[in-house]
This record gives sequence, C-alpha cells and structure tokens, in this order.
Amino acid sequence: MKRLISSSEIIGLFTREDHEFEVGATGGANFDEGKSELIIELDNFIRPVDLRAKETHLPADWLPRKQTLKESVSKDEAVDLAKDIFHRWVGKVRQSVPSLIHI
Repeated sequence: MKRLISSSEIIGLFTREDHEFEVGATGGANFDEGKSELIIELDNFIRPVDLRAKETHLPADWLPRKQTLKESVSKDEAVDLAKDIFHRWVGKVRQSVPSLIHI
C-alpha cells in the first residue's frame, strides 16, 4: 500500500458553555498497486480550539458517520480521484452543520 494523501479541513466554529470548538473533516487515501484500488477513509470531528485544553473529539449526531470507500482506478488517476472524493466529503460534512455554527 502506498499513502497518497492525508487531508483535513476546518469547516466551522461554535461556542458552547464559554468554550470554542471547531468542526473539521479528514480524509486519508492509500493505493493498493496489486489490485489497482484506491482506499480512502473519511471522517470528521469536533474538538476544542483552545491549545491549552486536552484534545478530545466530541460526538455529534448531526455529523455523517465515518466511511471507508474502495474504488478501482489506475495509479495515474488515483490522486485526483482521492482529492475529488475528499472535497465531496467536506461538502457533505459542511451541509450537515447546523446553522448556529459559523462557517
């Protein structure tokens, strides 16, 4: 397996009980050359913004569930496909964010 990309993007911020939190999306892609298969893991998180706070990820029912996708693709097309899938994932996470969060 060859690691292709590892990406994250902050989607928005919100305040709860005088603490600021950020919502983000993550994606990591590997390529299995023997199978010509792209494997991409997609996830999201809510975590405190304060650097002095212990990093914990908080659960939220409104966020999409973690996903693992597999796509048959040539090595030449794998990176572009992985980036495209990650950008679509970011859009899905962004759409799930309640309107009270500042995007």
